[in-house]
Amino acid sequence: MFGTGDSKYPGMLAIENIAKDEPIVKVPSRLIISHKAAFDQPELRDIFYDNPDVFGKHVSLGDDNVLDAYILYHLSLGEKSKHYHMMQCWPSPDDTDILMNWSDDDIEWLQDPTLSEDCQKGYEEFMN
Repeated sequence: MFGTGDSKYPGMLAIENIAKDEPIVKVPSRLIISHKAAFDQPELRDIFYDNPDVFGKHVSLGDDNVLDAYILYHLSLGEKSKHYHMMQCWPSPDDTDILMNWSDDDIEWLQDPTLSEDCQKGYEEFMN
């Protein structure tokens, strides 16, 4: 658990028992998603260099944008992506309980206007 007192939260949640010292994930180094891998992708390299206002190091989310573009590119390749099998293990939006994925009825059921506003704000920030 992370945090202290009443503010503790799990950093990861297992849906099956994990034995002590049991590896949770093994990823070959050639499949690590990184900035180097992104810039080594010929189809993306020029896009990164031609758009420093989006992907530059001086941009607050530039590093994240590079990785996002790399992941989206590989998602678009489907089974042709070298990351296909790894990406198939990722949870789908329906498998997560991220607040912005909740239905309006579920949020309304909580009867918490602040939570509803936070959800809407998070969604708008995500979409912009």
